[in-house]
Amino acid sequence: MTCSACSSTVERVLGGTAGVCTASVSCVTNLAHVEFDSKATSVETLVQCIEDVGFDATTLEVQEKRGEEKGQETPSVISVELKVEGMTCSACSGTIERHLQQLQGVDRAIVSLILNRAFVTCHPDRLSPESLEEEIESIGFDAKVELVSNSEASGGRASLHLQVTPLPSVVAKHDVSDYCLQCQRTPGVLNCQVSPAGHLRVVYDPHVLGARQLLQRLRKELAEEAEVEYVRVTSENEQLDGHLCEMRSLRWDLVRAVPPAATVFMLTIGLPSIGCDQDHMG
Repeated sequence: MTCSACSSTVERVLGGTAGVCTASVSCVTNLAHVEFDSKATSVETLVQCIEDVGFDATTLEVQEKRGEEKGQETPSVISVELKVEGMTCSACSGTIERHLQQLQGVDRAIVSLILNRAFVTCHPDRLSPESLEEEIESIGFDAKVELVSNSEASGGRASLHLQVTPLPSVVAKHDVSDYCLQCQRTPGVLNCQVSPAGHLRVVYDPHVLGARQLLQRLRKELAEEAEVEYVRVTSENEQLDGHLCEMRSLRWDLVRAVPPAATVFMLTIGLPSIGCDQDHMG
């Protein structure tokens, strides 16, 4: 891994693997920490998932959690993230959301047209993730389970990319990092970073607020300072932007290194010649 885009890609792949409860990947330490259900997946499967997206992985340590009661093996509430295809407008997302909310066993359902995702909190003993797929497909949309996690142990995570352009009247007073701090103070926002491409990558809990609600709230809060627009970024584009940013940085380092290197080279050639001339003169 060479940048945060790489670690984010690996984290998303691990988080979307069946049986994984939580996944945390650090680009700084080059380590991934994963909590998973050994009955649903294995260490070898996790390693293979990482290698499938172009990275090498080696198992360093495996620890088994002990002291858990048998009654806790099956969580009472789970969070399910589904990829939904076929939505073209807010009426589509509203139809799916209302259909999910009326199902027995569903505590909460939020459907995002922007992200093409449905985030559902439900009781697995009454409604399974596969049943949610079938319910969405029954009203004319395609659905696929992307992530299932224990809602009691960890909240959901989704990311929204935003282009924040300061208004001419405040362009000299604020930069993108200032708006990043403002985003982090918004309820439901877990983290906010400036991406290599220069826009904001906002990580939020979709079970607290939806993408459209978050976008509208930020537009309202920053109305007097900046324009906020949604940017559609795939994981592949995000990783590519990270590599391009790194290449630009390396190119700039090379440009700055040329003058001193040329000076040393000229001195290396010139000083012996000067010494020889002085010897002849002597």
